[in-house]
Amino acid sequence: EPVIKVEKRQVHDIPPVKIEVTEHRVEVKMCPDCGKKNKGGFPDNVKIQAQYGERIKAIAGYMMNYQLVPFARTAELLSDLFGAPISEGTLGNIKRKFSMAVSPGVDVIKQLIGNAPVVGFDESGAHVDGIRHWLHVACTKLATY
Repeated sequence: EPVIKVEKRQVHDIPPVKIEVTEHRVEVKMCPDCGKKNKGGFPDNVKIQAQYGERIKAIAGYMMNYQLVPFARTAELLSDLFGAPISEGTLGNIKRKFSMAVSPGVDVIKQLIGNAPVVGFDESGAHVDGIRHWLHVACTKLATY
């Protein structure tokens, strides 16, 4: 019989994700003539014997800095979702490196605010461990610090 109608249903899902480890090796050889050791070079971004890659650091930075997920919960999330046990200390190092990377942009923001004819200011209080802290904001139409 001819088909009179086709019905569709779609399921959108994320493919299984797991941590991938790439091992880099260099050979060390001894020159038979002079006895000097020679070895190949690692890629520029491979600095130490074991490290986290750029994608996992980007996810950690996004979770901590944009989604404002605390260090312990970010570590738990990375372990639960990707099987990547990562310490809070390592997350602190990642966050510190991200802060250094964006500091030139922060300097531009400060300059834009400093040169603006009109600037808005605000301060909001928040309690951390029972102690009141203040968040100060300066902003224009184009920049917020």
